Amino acid sequence: MNYIDIDFYKTFTKTNIDEDTFDQLVEVAARIIDDKTMNRATHFDTFPDFVKERIQKATASQVKKLVKDGGMNAIDKANLMSESIGSYNYTKASKSEKQVETINGIEVSPMVDIYLRPTGLLNRSVRGVG
Repeated sequence: MNYIDIDFYKTFTKTNIDEDTFDQLVEVAARIIDDKTMNRATHFDTFPDFVKERIQKATASQVKKLVKDGGMNAIDKANLMSESIGSYNYTKASKSEKQVETINGIEVSPMVDIYLRPTGLLNRSVRGVG
């Protein structure tokens, strides 16, 4: 489940995106949300509206981060440290220069945690057997 459609994305982020790009990136963003929530978000339809809205905002924020980072190129060069093409240079900052969470080399928007934390979906505790 991708949690949002293109209309939600455009309304929430106030940015435009073509439908093909959105379709590619929302799939990646939703899988990041699934990973962050240990697949709890996949029960989306059972949640109260507050939790659904937070999942949608987190997904939109992740799509926006992927767009800002270069779209599918952000995913394809997740492990790339540097490259040069003509006068264009790209150098990924070292971990000591910045602390950015990644999932499989893809940078996660810091807004994901901000939106999901109040929902309890990020809770990593284990329930005991009683």
